[in-house]
Amino acid sequence: MKYVFPLVLLLFFQSPFLAQNEFALSQKRAEFRVELERKIDNALIDFLDAELTDNLDEAFWGSELLIRKNDNLFNTLSILFSENNILPEVQLRAALECAFTVYPAEFTDLLYKKVHKISHPKIFSMIVVYLVRNGLQFGELLEITDNYIRRTGTDDHPLLQGLLSFLKKENPLTLDETEILLNYEYKQNIIFSVQYKKRDKAGFVLIKEQGGGFLRDSSGATVIIPQMARSLSNMPGFLTNGNTPQGIFTIIGVDTSENVFIGFTPNLQLALPFEVAPDVFFRTSAEETRVMQKTNYLSILPPNLRTKWAFLEAFFAGKAGRNEIIAHGTATDITYYKNEVYFPYTPTLGCLCMREEWSGETGELIYSDQQRFMKLIFEHSVTNGFFIVAEVEDNITPAMIQKLLK
Repeated sequence: MKYVFPLVLLLFFQSPFLAQNEFALSQKRAEFRVELERKIDNALIDFLDAELTDNLDEAFWGSELLIRKNDNLFNTLSILFSENNILPEVQLRAALECAFTVYPAEFTDLLYKKVHKISHPKIFSMIVVYLVRNGLQFGELLEITDNYIRRTGTDDHPLLQGLLSFLKKENPLTLDETEILLNYEYKQNIIFSVQYKKRDKAGFVLIKEQGGGFLRDSSGATVIIPQMARSLSNMPGFLTNGNTPQGIFTIIGVDTSENVFIGFTPNLQLALPFEVAPDVFFRTSAEETRVMQKTNYLSILPPNLRTKWAFLEAFFAGKAGRNEIIAHGTATDITYYKNEVYFPYTPTLGCLCMREEWSGETGELIYSDQQRFMKLIFEHSVTNGFFIVAEVEDNITPAMIQKLLK
């Protein structure tokens, strides 16, 4: 992880030359898609013809990225989800993630038969979530989960804790609870990412300075910038590559990315609980904070909200090993998602993502919420503190939020 020297940020915000991206050129995008589809098709044929599995993960990832259905993909997934254990359980993760994205309902019957025989906690949790999404009764799923825990002795496993929390289906924050969250007097800089339970709808970000109020524009209105927190798979946040989990992250700096899908607009680096040492997360000395504890984590929140299970999603996700969730822009080809309800936003593998658009002719950045966001971060030195992701009721709008803020 690196921290971008302020001069580099200043140049980026002032020089259009730095905002040109070869990967965004129309010809490059077309070439990339053709090559990716070739790799997908070859890998699926290799598996169906000769049971070769070496390149399946890349085929599943590529099919997710493009949201691309075809018969060979469906047949491959059908074989892998059958009761014949062709792959070790742990290797089913990429296949299941692909199913969530490309075939979110088609494998319900096969996976219901398989769930009773699964031992791996991540694979079990993913299948249960798939079944939840497709109408299996809560009582039956809870019984299946209880039986699994007794069978495997995994009652204290963070993935199972995350799953049980997910099954509670806790309501999102009401308007009154949202007001409590936003107007509480925190001891650090706080960036809020206000999201909706249905992550197809973009949420928004607000920045609150330590010892001050929310950042405001020249008219006096609080600056509110749209932000997506949806993953391609739309799995819950306690699972790897699921949606951005609700809860508290620590801000650890600013960086740029070499990932062509993220682009090189500066991004905000975040860390989950357990991803960094407790003293780094809480910004204390190593002597003060030696252990990551739920009580310390929840104490960052207003007292009235410390019993909300939803805020523990990030805690369980980090404890289960999830990492590298950042707040970035995008250079992904938005045309992949032109038929999706969240267009023109682009989903990710679980990061927070702001809308950016690039010229197919010149590679220039022609629209960027991320650039606007990071300019504020740079100008106000909000490169430390906490980043809180919270789901609110669907009817709560940015205009309503403006009226709440002190």
